[in-house]
Amino acid sequence: MKHILLFIFICISTCAAAQSFSYSFVADNDEYGISNVSPKSAEPSITIYPNPTTDFINIHDKNGVISTATLFNLLGKELVSIRVDGTSTYDMMDHDKGIYLVQLKDNQGQILQTVRLKKI
Repeated sequence: MKHILLFIFICISTCAAAQSFSYSFVADNDEYGISNVSPKSAEPSITIYPNPTTDFINIHDKNGVISTATLFNLLGKELVSIRVDGTSTYDMMDHDKGIYLVQLKDNQGQILQTVRLKKI
């Protein structure tokens, strides 16, 4: 049950980030505990492209706050940790087609963002 709730939370978070909205699970008047929050900025400082990808991904950090990007499969297994310095490229050729999660962390190890990545 915990895995299902975590999967739903990750899906909502990544879909919301793609639409420049964020959702938080806060006790509100909303029956489901999900409230809509205004976007923090109009232009994202972190981009991962191309998405979907076939062979590689670029991780671009406009503000230089990301130190590592960690690639996970949907079972939660850590596949690789990538050091990010401005713009970094990672070769996805060794990975099967499917959905992956890219977790972006700062220098203190705090998770800044998790992005859903599709390999086709």
